[in-house]
Amino acid sequence: MGGISDTFTPLSVIYLFGAGYTIYQMAKGWRQLRTGRLTAFNRRLASGIAFFLLVPIGVLLHEFGHMLAAWSTGGTVLGLHYFLYWGYVEYIPASPNPLPIWWVSLAGNFVSYLLGIASLAAGLLWRGLAPVLRSILVQLGILELAQTLIFYPLISLDPGFGGDWDSIYSFDAPVASWLTLVVHIASLIGMVWL
Repeated sequence: MGGISDTFTPLSVIYLFGAGYTIYQMAKGWRQLRTGRLTAFNRRLASGIAFFLLVPIGVLLHEFGHMLAAWSTGGTVLGLHYFLYWGYVEYIPASPNPLPIWWVSLAGNFVSYLLGIASLAAGLLWRGLAPVLRSILVQLGILELAQTLIFYPLISLDPGFGGDWDSIYSFDAPVASWLTLVVHIASLIGMVWL
């Protein structure tokens, strides 16, 4: 994972500064944030909270999805490597069967997808929630869906990356890969429509 680590670890350090600044802004503007009104300050802060503070939780949940899928297929998890804004799970598959390998690769993205849908739905439909919290949830939903449906598949085009989407779309488990492709395209169309 040297190439990935060399690229994403420095980015995580930069993101940590963004997280620190977001926490500072939350402390400084706590009273204004608690009003719940969507002022310009609250909109900026909501974006910072979604990106710098909640996305790392989404990344951890994504990696847990991979771990649970590996265990559920009889695989041996060697380690969870979590760096706040990126991570990976090392595991040994129980067999060379492509379907469980596809499932382990898809599982983290499936968790991110569900988190994105749930956050977006809660932010758009939960009327009793304060506008600032709704904004945070909508932004988190968009970030999670964009990450799992657009960004991650695009960086997987790099032959040296070796990410989940290489296994998901290897078509070694053709029915599963085609089904994923149909859902993937439908989801992208849904995002554009929304």
